[in-house]
Amino acid sequence: MNKKLISKKNKTLKILLASGVIASPLLVSYQVDAAEVTVKDGELRAVENNFLIIPDAGKEIKPIVTVTGVTPKSVTKPTNNEYQTADYYMEKNENFDSHTFRRFQDGFGGTSIRLDQETSEKAVITVLYKQQATYKGEPVDLKMTFSNIKGETNPSAGEMKDVGFMISDNMFSGYYYLNARDFDVNVEFIKKDGSKVVFNNDAYFTFNSLNYYEGNPNVTSLYKNESSEYVGYKNQDPSSDTYLTADTNVKSMTVDGKKVYGGTVGEFTDKLGGETFKRNTVSFQVKGDSLDFAVGTTNRYGAWNSISSSTLFDVAPKKPYKTVTDSDEVNKTMNTFETGEVLTFKVNQPTQTLGVDALQRYSQFAIVDNLPKNTTYVEGSARLLDSTGKAVSVSPTSFTYSKDTHTLMFNGDAEFLNTMNMDGKNYTIEFKAKPIDGLKEGDVVDNVAKSIINKAEYPTNHTVSKTHIPTASTVKKMVDAKVPVNGGVPTVEEGTAFNYFVDYTITDSKLNNRLVLTDDLEDVLDAKAVKILDEKGTDITSKGTVNVDDAKELITWTAKTPSEFAGQKLKMQVTAVLKTKADLTPYTKDGKIEIPNVAKLTTKEGVKSSNPVVVKPILKYTLGDQVWNDVNKDGKQDTTEKGIPGAKVEVKDKDGKVVATTTTDNNGKYVVKGLPAGDYTVDFTPPKEYTPVDKTKLTQTIKLDKDNMDADLGLFIPTPPPAPKDPTKTVVDKSVLDANEKEVDATEVKKATDYKYRVNTTITDKKDIKSLEITDDLEDVLEAKSAKVLDKDGKDITAEGTLTIDKEKEIISWKAKDPTKYSGQKLVLEVVAQVKKDADLSKYTDKDGNFLIPNTADVIVDGTTTSSDKVDVTVPKDPSKTVVKKSASDDTLEVGQSYSYSVETTVTDDKNVKEVILIDDLEDVLEAKSAKVFDKDGKNITDEGTLTIDEEKEIITWKAKDGSKYIGQKLTLAIDTFIKKDADLSKYTSEDGKVVIPNTAKTIVGIDKDGKVVEEEIESNKIDVTTTPKVEEPTTEAPTTEEPTTERPESVVVPTTTETPSVEKIEKPKTQSILPHTGSKSLDFLLYAGAAISLFGAVGYFVYRKKISEE
Repeated sequence: MNKKLISKKNKTLKILLASGVIASPLLVSYQVDAAEVTVKDGELRAVENNFLIIPDAGKEIKPIVTVTGVTPKSVTKPTNNEYQTADYYMEKNENFDSHTFRRFQDGFGGTSIRLDQETSEKAVITVLYKQQATYKGEPVDLKMTFSNIKGETNPSAGEMKDVGFMISDNMFSGYYYLNARDFDVNVEFIKKDGSKVVFNNDAYFTFNSLNYYEGNPNVTSLYKNESSEYVGYKNQDPSSDTYLTADTNVKSMTVDGKKVYGGTVGEFTDKLGGETFKRNTVSFQVKGDSLDFAVGTTNRYGAWNSISSSTLFDVAPKKPYKTVTDSDEVNKTMNTFETGEVLTFKVNQPTQTLGVDALQRYSQFAIVDNLPKNTTYVEGSARLLDSTGKAVSVSPTSFTYSKDTHTLMFNGDAEFLNTMNMDGKNYTIEFKAKPIDGLKEGDVVDNVAKSIINKAEYPTNHTVSKTHIPTASTVKKMVDAKVPVNGGVPTVEEGTAFNYFVDYTITDSKLNNRLVLTDDLEDVLDAKAVKILDEKGTDITSKGTVNVDDAKELITWTAKTPSEFAGQKLKMQVTAVLKTKADLTPYTKDGKIEIPNVAKLTTKEGVKSSNPVVVKPILKYTLGDQVWNDVNKDGKQDTTEKGIPGAKVEVKDKDGKVVATTTTDNNGKYVVKGLPAGDYTVDFTPPKEYTPVDKTKLTQTIKLDKDNMDADLGLFIPTPPPAPKDPTKTVVDKSVLDANEKEVDATEVKKATDYKYRVNTTITDKKDIKSLEITDDLEDVLEAKSAKVLDKDGKDITAEGTLTIDKEKEIISWKAKDPTKYSGQKLVLEVVAQVKKDADLSKYTDKDGNFLIPNTADVIVDGTTTSSDKVDVTVPKDPSKTVVKKSASDDTLEVGQSYSYSVETTVTDDKNVKEVILIDDLEDVLEAKSAKVFDKDGKNITDEGTLTIDEEKEIITWKAKDGSKYIGQKLTLAIDTFIKKDADLSKYTSEDGKVVIPNTAKTIVGIDKDGKVVEEEIESNKIDVTTTPKVEEPTTEAPTTEEPTTERPESVVVPTTTETPSVEKIEKPKTQSILPHTGSKSLDFLLYAGAAISLFGAVGYFVYRKKISEE
């Protein structure tokens, strides 16, 4: 073989070529028992080639190389096996053992062996290739044995005398030898079980690139003499054939008495796959379990050699196969499609592998698909893909489509044939076709294609696509609610949960890309929960996204993978509640209330609505009111009449069944909730000591069609006069009713506010009473508002006598018309009175300053007067008024100079004080630095309220957390401030140039009056501070003094500080404030010192001003 490799001069790598198993029926039969067979170009033969060499083996599992018989000069393992096209002459490398195998496949290692030429014939080189071949599809090991190595130095080899072998780790790459004229090669294949493969003319060994050199006597190089590379099958069975091409350059010859085949002409394309590559190839049909070959060269320095499993004749490629793909089925031979889908067809043709099952490139490569008539080809969709799925760039004319015959064809042009990959992998034609409209359920699209290689046609399998018409989705709704006994609309109760169920049958369309279940509840319903169930009842809610719009009461479930539910049945369960007190007007018609509901299903078909379902609300109402002490027995609850706890209340339905029982609370109130509309009876059982004013109201009939809070009952406690000790004498007992309507001897009342006197009397049992009069002479500061007389049962009998009220003298008198009928009877005179609003109560002043007003009553029987005991009413003294007084630490100062305001508030002693707020709104030209609040002892209590300083408006506010804590107390708000340096003082400047800045504070006191807090705002006195615009001259600063203010806080001095409020005793002020602290031992000293300093300052300031004016 030529040691020059692939180059522009048709040099090539002599590689070991591998092939797959070929077991296809071919076009012509081969000759039997022919010793030598001529193969025509493009001839196909029906043969079975079970021998396969794997081109890429040897990287992971390295071959085992051993040398026996002699001791080699060297055995090395070079690793740089880069394949290059440049020439490399072995004789120029003195270190043969480190030679790199530049002619082997890239990425493989190898073994370099040097033998002494004199002893090389005794050497045996064994190479065991592990799993680098297969036989009948099973991996086998291959053992090659090199022996009888006859060394012969080429005259042009120079100093290189040793026999050299370079054996690739990759069997496909073969081996290189030099200074060896002839040697034997034995080949055996070993199975997994250790037995040897026995061939029976079912495999082929091929030797390629048997070069011939004519020689040139005019040169001194190794090409001087004629030379042929040869190979002979030494133990060839007579039944095994030898194959040569019709135009072969290889001839049978005898070398050293052996029949061999060698190259006799060198004119061929010495490149695997080349057009005339086969001319210098011989192929042997093999038989037996041990194959012996003779290899050599008649006159060469070195040569490359390899064994190939390919044949000279053409063998059929692997059968093409076809697939079809739709929206959810990929690369199938059978599929189901829906109308509107586009089908994608792929025709896959595996190529042969150069050196494995082909020695020359294809002369033709085409793929043809005759599309079914019930499809339409999608123009421009066809493309050629390589084995990785990447589009291959080909000439636009390579694809043609005939509308007349529905035929799509790819036909590779010359450029494609010369460059296409022939590595045993696929080329794929991909195109799209759309089934025509009008196909029915089960209609079939049947398609088959074919490939054409070197004029031979190979049909694909059929693809069968079946038409499916999707089913339609359905949606049905029902409600799980109480159905009346006599049938009709299901009912639901306020606040009680019920369920809607929606049954869905989803279309079985695999194209469905949307699945949304919705239930839009009416606004009077409240969605509480939702879940989705499959037809087995399994909760699959998590397979979608739930959204509940609380504002619209809209429930939505969106499937994450809609196609997952094709053809399935789903159920949506929605738990809802009828809202309490919902406005049901929009759902009322002809006196009936019905709430509708419709669910919806959204798929690719669009939106479908369920059947409407309705529910009838069972409305529930509340019943209640109050049982109260009807002191005046007028059946109306006055503001002063309190509730009675402990009264039992039973509610019965129209059939007399008790449906609710309760008792009145501490305020006499009761409430029964959740009663359906209907007729009810409310029975009251008063506490033991009470009697109803109106006994008929102990049982009340109520028609409940809305909330009824008017089922009340007035009770009273009968208070009979004490039994007379002597029945012959009249007994009189007087009392006044307190705030709880209890009879007492004394109570507190307010001016201009009603209260009651009660005169209980038992008349003498004399039978002949001639006159009876009950009188009550009120103090003149009192005013009788009304009066009435009651009998022992509380019945008003005022009309049975003459009642007079002397408004001038405030005397109430009742004279019986028939005195005799009251002999021994108990009577009650009730008087409603007030303390006159403008009355002078000074003469009733007690030691505490309150006003105590006495009263007695008289009963006159036949001129005999019996007086009652004395009862008193007390009018509290008027509370003091809140007083606010303000002062400043300086009244004359410079711009930017700090000073202090002190706002002293004495809070009213009204016991109903609830709020206290201190406020100081400074002029905008002032800036508040800090503020604190102190109590009467100078303790910092700022944190007992909320202090805010509005820096924009310069408003300081302190609001007490508990205003009642400061009733009658003295509080001081201390503020540190100064006049802003850049302030505009024009509005405060008078004609004489003085600047006067006023300030007034205020306090707001909130007082509880009859349950409502009424705020009273009290302003302080106005305080002015004076300043003079800045004078540039003189430059020396004259001393100033402070004039004493005319008003000072009585006891609290406010320190100017920015420290956090605390409860510690206030320290001496750190600013210019000279006010002493209340409680300080130096108070008197500070007052005197302050006065002296003020006087000195005033005099100094006057002298300074006069000097300035004179200048």
